[in-house]
Amino acid sequence: MKIKFLSAMIVGFIVLNVRSERTDEIPKVIDPGDWDVSAGWSITFNPIKGGNVEDDGFGVSINKYKGENSSVTIPSGFWVEMSYRINNSGPRFVETNFYNTSLSGGIFSGNSTIKHVSFGSHSMIPSRCFDGCSSLISVSSDSSFTEIHGSAFENCTSLTSFEALNLSRLDNFAFKGCTGLKSCTMGGSTMIPPGVFEGCSSLEKVELLGNTYWESWKIIGNFRDDFRPPFSGCSNLSEVTLGSGFTKIPSSTFENLQSLTNVIVGKSLETIEGRAFIGCTALRSFNGGNSVKLVGWQAFKGCLLLESVSLGPADIGDSAFAECISLQKVVIEGEGNCVIRNNAFASLTLLESIEGSASIVNIGDNAFNGCTSLLGDLNLPNLQALGVSSFYNCTSLTSVVIGDLSSLG
Repeated sequence: MKIKFLSAMIVGFIVLNVRSERTDEIPKVIDPGDWDVSAGWSITFNPIKGGNVEDDGFGVSINKYKGENSSVTIPSGFWVEMSYRINNSGPRFVETNFYNTSLSGGIFSGNSTIKHVSFGSHSMIPSRCFDGCSSLISVSSDSSFTEIHGSAFENCTSLTSFEALNLSRLDNFAFKGCTGLKSCTMGGSTMIPPGVFEGCSSLEKVELLGNTYWESWKIIGNFRDDFRPPFSGCSNLSEVTLGSGFTKIPSSTFENLQSLTNVIVGKSLETIEGRAFIGCTALRSFNGGNSVKLVGWQAFKGCLLLESVSLGPADIGDSAFAECISLQKVVIEGEGNCVIRNNAFASLTLLESIEGSASIVNIGDNAFNGCTSLLGDLNLPNLQALGVSSFYNCTSLTSVVIGDLSSLG
């Protein structure tokens, strides 16, 4: 357990017991200006090692901005005057040193005046740093931001763009409620967490580059798990770019984003989980490339304007493209075994062609039932199993060439 003592009185008491020479130390931050700061020693109690007390060093923490300026630069450090005695006796000595600062959460929280903040040498944005800063327009740093903690920009309604290309940490709800945010570019090696852009109703373009990735939208709680997709409420989101770190698109990631027209994915994408794009009524095409091996249940259901899709030899789940009434072309790229499960393309009356059909080994019940525009000859030399009514009412199909079936529905 690590406990930081920032009160001078407490520091004096602790140091009296753990420091063998300099004692009764009293720190004084020189000219803190508009900043509420604390200074003191960081003491570690280690119960595992017999209750040893370890001295972590002296530090200065910025707790709150108290000024009224609209543009500020966060200080990299402060001069601190330290008075002390030797072995708790004799005359007091005074020395002055410069100490770098750490940042506490909520430094600008609730400040409706602040517009521009430079972090100077700091690369970490602490939790709730700008929560409710309704006038904030921009933030910058001398170095690239590496960490953005929980709800750092929540409800910053005037923030219109943000870029951070070297992130190692990004926490839940970082930009929640930023209703003026239009574009965001992030890179590095961080996980994209649940709810990160929740309620960003003006967001149009997102780029997630480098080795950024995501896993799931569940937040595990004490009594129940909360499910918070990253773009919930982003009603104007039209373009998303995913870098090479993304191997999957979790369930409901883009659910019901009716302005989404373009999703660019890297060559490492393997899995599109169930309902990932359900209800994306403006999406016109999807090129997943030959790396895609799994398309989940109802993954693209209701993508009404989707005209073409390109995938690897994937396991395409039940009703994966249900109600994609504009779909005309399916391309299966690369080598491997493709499985098309029940109702995957059923009743898509504009579907004309399936390229790469030679990789299909299994077709489920009603998979292409009612695809009245499916044209010409369909070559299925490696097909092993064919379900019930798989091609029922495919009235434009002239022939189907199949291999040695082991199962016929």
